[in-house]
Amino acid sequence: MKKTNLQLKLFKQLNAKIPAHVSMAEEVAELLEISTDSAYRRINGSEPLLLEEALKICKKHGISLDKLMGFPAQ
Repeated sequence: MKKTNLQLKLFKQLNAKIPAHVSMAEEVAELLEISTDSAYRRINGSEPLLLEEALKICKKHGISLDKLMGFPAQ
């Protein structure tokens, strides 16, 4: 399955927000309570990211889901 543009943008922003010494896969796995293999599948796009999962990531890391989706700021 091809990674969606929203999924790509989210993981790109997450990568910019977490410290360099932190593994993105481990961060995602811990936050979503999934295995690191499942996290890698979401990151590389072979498994779609659920909306609830995207919300968890956005809330913890201060990423605007509205901006990711292209909605103007209010």
